[in-house]
Amino acid sequence: MTYDLIVAGGGLANGLIAWRLKLLRPELNVLCLEQQASIGGNHTWSFHDGDLSLAQHRWIVPLVVRRWPCYDVHFPARSRRLSSGYASITSERFAEVIATALGDHLRTGQRLTQVKPDSVSLANGEHFQARAVIDSRGVRNSDRMVLGRQAFLGQLLQLQAPHGLEAPIIMDVRVAQGQGYRFVYVLPFSADTVLVEDTHYVDRQTLSADQLRAHIADYVSEQGWTLAACLREEEGVLPITLAGDFSGFWREAKGQPLSGLRAGLFHCTTGYSLPHAVRLAASCNTTRWRRSRSPQAYGHSHIRPGAANASTGCSIACCFWPGEPRIDGK
Repeated sequence: MTYDLIVAGGGLANGLIAWRLKLLRPELNVLCLEQQASIGGNHTWSFHDGDLSLAQHRWIVPLVVRRWPCYDVHFPARSRRLSSGYASITSERFAEVIATALGDHLRTGQRLTQVKPDSVSLANGEHFQARAVIDSRGVRNSDRMVLGRQAFLGQLLQLQAPHGLEAPIIMDVRVAQGQGYRFVYVLPFSADTVLVEDTHYVDRQTLSADQLRAHIADYVSEQGWTLAACLREEEGVLPITLAGDFSGFWREAKGQPLSGLRAGLFHCTTGYSLPHAVRLAASCNTTRWRRSRSPQAYGHSHIRPGAANASTGCSIACCFWPGEPRIDGK
């Protein structure tokens, strides 16, 4: 069987692409392959109201678990509340909605051994052909890019009493600093449930998970909160673009369509990636799915999201946007 599209990796970007196409282009035969037991990993993605258009806000409504009309930032000598909307999507909701929508078009627990522009091979010996394959299997290491790191560990905590927060704290820098820039990120999901994330901007991650957990415990104690239970924990290291040869970065892809962090589609300072993932999914929905002269033709043009590839007639090439360091928009 030849698929219209295979998305290799079921993270944020590819999950949104597959879901959007399933909803609006059901005639397309799309397959999503994910190595883990479920799509979406273990993450919380957030975004500002101004990051998305009104139409984009509407179509991601089923994924959003909480919205707030404002958020706070705290520095040692100054605090400010910004009257701008903020929202979050959890990986649990992401997996629930998208896995249900994809049905048999999603296969989890699949270890990919080879990804090409027009085919995918699995460790179990299976081989799939497609008119296009989008690779989104995490950050792609490249000597062309100079990257810093945003290392974090977050805990979703059930408290014994209400925390009293009215809004998220996007950045609380009133904490002890270390080898890099440190802040605490706080999302109040309910009156007594809060996500507390200890975050560090560093050249390389040297702190252990236990050290980050101790930081969170200290922060919770300083707020006067009493812990009832830790409901969930998430941990990661996001790339932060410092400089790079972007044209060289894309030449290294050698014609392979990419998305998400693998494509460098994230904010170069904050690491926010959801706005770009949403825009890319919307662009793929408008693709004129016409068979190209060769599978490799998908990768030969660097085209911004929404533009069509003149040589192939297929805007799937928007996956090749070379990620200039001016991106707006975790």
